[in-house]
Amino acid sequence: MQRLPEVPRLRQAVPGDLPIILHHRREMFREMGFTGPGELEAMHRASEPHFAEGLDCGTYVGWLFED
Repeated sequence: MQRLPEVPRLRQAVPGDLPIILHHRREMFREMGFTGPGELEAMHRASEPHFAEGLDCGTYVGWLFED
């Protein structure tokens, strides 16, 4: 019998997903051309507390696909 391919699972982001969210955000800004010295690191430092708090209290909602 042939196995069906696995279907990615959609789930809501949780506080433990903060590193993934920050990585995706950093890459988004890098692809938009923010590549100057310190720009991406400054964005990361400024946004980390905001997203951490939002994930904890529910004001930030994100969705992730897992396979």
